[in-house]
Amino acid sequence: MSEANVKYILEHNPTISSNKVEVCPNSLQKKEYINEHELNAIRNKIRNSLLIAEEDLLFIYGGNLGIAQGLDFLLKIFDTLNDQPKVKLLIIGDGTEYNKISQYIKNRNYNNVILLKRIPPDEFEKMLFAADVGLIFLDPRFTIPNFPSRLTSYLNAGLPIISCTDNASDVGDVIEKGKCGFKVISGDIERFVSIATKIRDNRLLVEQMSTNARTLFEKAYTTKISYDVIMKNLS
Repeated sequence: MSEANVKYILEHNPTISSNKVEVCPNSLQKKEYINEHELNAIRNKIRNSLLIAEEDLLFIYGGNLGIAQGLDFLLKIFDTLNDQPKVKLLIIGDGTEYNKISQYIKNRNYNNVILLKRIPPDEFEKMLFAADVGLIFLDPRFTIPNFPSRLTSYLNAGLPIISCTDNASDVGDVIEKGKCGFKVISGDIERFVSIATKIRDNRLLVEQMSTNARTLFEKAYTTKISYDVIMKNLS
């Protein structure tokens, strides 16, 4: 799914020829978004339903809530951003850690964290319209490169991304190279807060990264690209 995967396979399987291994990325069908007026209407409706002001910076995470995501770092983010003005977090998903996260939020009575159970894909896509920044999490102990598929949903929606992962994954390198987000090694709370504050205080940066996110999606993660890779090898 990424160049780091290719490198890992070749380094650990020296008998495999390099011309037999290539990237076939996670991909989504390119969406032609509705007009800006309708988009803003959906955004406003969702934010109003969640009691999120327009001036608030809304981070969103959607996906599995399990051990593999290293979500103790997410709990640390909750604690640290609790006192940050104009910052909200929307967590959507399910998994083995859902109840732990739910109880953690209730015990501390956070007023800037919203936790929702897994929702249908079309509803989740609308939720992305209401958000400002997408989050990716992986446990920092991984030594084999993982490349979370959630990246494509965020890019397709034009969301800037903060990637909180291990050293092995190159997803953070990809978004930084594409100038559509930032890489954080999971556990580095100071860097995360510094980035979150920087984004909150610079909406022009958010707009620039949003444009770059959509550009990166169209360049590297549409179904047409995956199709071409597969068909080339079948011809």
